[in-house]
Amino acid sequence: MKSIIFSEERSHQVHLLIQQLDHIKHIVESGFWLSTEELGLLLNLEPSFIENLHSLVTSQKINYKFPWRNFECHLVDCQSGAGFWTIKERQSPANLDRSLLTTTVTKAPQPSINQALAPSEIIPSPYALIENFLTPKQLNDLLRYSINKQPEFLPTTNSANDPNYRRSFYLTYFPEFSELMIESAYA
Repeated sequence: MKSIIFSEERSHQVHLLIQQLDHIKHIVESGFWLSTEELGLLLNLEPSFIENLHSLVTSQKINYKFPWRNFECHLVDCQSGAGFWTIKERQSPANLDRSLLTTTVTKAPQPSINQALAPSEIIPSPYALIENFLTPKQLNDLLRYSINKQPEFLPTTNSANDPNYRRSFYLTYFPEFSELMIESAYA
């Protein structure tokens, strides 16, 4: 029964996320300016991040921008101590291979008994699947935290130094959640 409740809550979270992204897309297409408070409300930014934005407004660093998902928020004006922002879609890098954005699934041919790999050629990949590792609230908090920390994420590399092999990002330091992860793993 718990997994059904979690699925309904997850479905609701996805629905809310889609609504949020639709609102942002509308603002992008309309070219509306948003105050710092409105931007914080729309993007669900942490209060500490909004405070940092206010300090930028006070210093009047016009043309300051920061990424949020596949959007960029630009400080375009300061009026009577209030900052106003536009949101634009981030442009994909020029060297991005568009074919990587499309997933094609093909069924790998199954080896016959005569072609089977020798046991020494098979490398096991152990893993543990822990259902409900985080509570729905913890998961929501982690998602919000990740979104707010997005500018601090760093790109990953791979041993082949092949930029088309994998595109992902990681956060090196996240004390607000690292202890929770460790404690939950050993609970």
